[in-house]
Amino acid sequence: MPVWFVTSGLAGGMWSKRVLCCAGRAPLRSTIGWLSGSGAELLPRCFAAACVALMLGCSAQQEPANEALKSVHQSPSEGGFAAAMLAFESGDYSASLQHLDASLGLEADSRVELVRAFMLLFSRRFAEARAALDGLEGQPRLAAGISVARGHLAINDRDYQRAQQLLDAGLDLSGIAEVSPKDSSLEILYGRFVQELACLGMGWSAANQDQHVRAISWFDRVLDVQEDDQLAMIGKANSLIGLSLLDEAEKLLTRVLAVHPRNPYALAELAMIRMGRGQDEAAEQGFREALARDDSNYTCPYEGLGLLYLRQGRTEEARQNLKRAIDINPDIEFRKYNGLARIYMEEGKLEAATRLLNKSIENFPHDDQARQMLAEIESLSGAPP
Repeated sequence: MPVWFVTSGLAGGMWSKRVLCCAGRAPLRSTIGWLSGSGAELLPRCFAAACVALMLGCSAQQEPANEALKSVHQSPSEGGFAAAMLAFESGDYSASLQHLDASLGLEADSRVELVRAFMLLFSRRFAEARAALDGLEGQPRLAAGISVARGHLAINDRDYQRAQQLLDAGLDLSGIAEVSPKDSSLEILYGRFVQELACLGMGWSAANQDQHVRAISWFDRVLDVQEDDQLAMIGKANSLIGLSLLDEAEKLLTRVLAVHPRNPYALAELAMIRMGRGQDEAAEQGFREALARDDSNYTCPYEGLGLLYLRQGRTEEARQNLKRAIDINPDIEFRKYNGLARIYMEEGKLEAATRLLNKSIENFPHDDQARQMLAEIESLSGAPP
């Protein structure tokens, strides 16, 4: 189921390359008031106020961000881009795409096109994302961003070594954004976005390799700057679950849901915690709420329901949900394969179970359950599976 270190600050009304993120959140909040003040450059300042409000996270600062954006009606293309970033922060990738398309309809900008490619990627429209990136190749100012996007595609392909090499290009803002007084508003948002995705990608890549302590260090780099970044919070919570630190994970997920009560990723992760504690009714409710938000692209709720029903002896319901989780995306997760394999083993379908378990190991070679189940099959059949 991403951040960034926005390093562009303001001094004397001019944009300069300063490590603003190192200053912390309190100076950023005070900067909003200065940026929103009157002066010769009112429009850039008002838009910059929206940028800084966005840096603080759209949960606590949604109102100041929106108020600042109202002041930039004279620059609708930039306003559309900022609105797309707000939608991205809230996890609504469809809305983000709509805002980006509207912005591009007003004014062509290759950076907006690149961010649109990211949104296609997050929407699992991988072929379109690859085609968009291919069309943007050869533009020096986009090189780091394109590399980060291809890093995320490599994560989807489970090529984690290549992913980390590609993501590394987005960790240094000096290679991403050239901030100037003329183009500061868009550039600061673009640079922030690319750096967030670079760090989130590093965290997700580590987590997918069962390196949860390392993953948390990447998510914390985001949260040190933007303490309510929901993608980083959910990523960290997932790794805390991987380390069996369920109470800490629950606190993070509860914080996300306090602001975004319909976030499907937080709902499903919290349901997993409750299932692990034997709170079956609450777990089932959480999985179903997650599916009500996204029932076509998100596999975790189906996997969770399948495993829950399997434990309860509701075999047909378990089979249906586990198959659905596999059909949506066969190349991620492993417990759905183990669960369906268990059903097949109980039905004597050992060859089908073996295929599922081999795929489980392919997806996640760090878990021993599938290997133990293969050993069971070997003992049942009297021959190596």
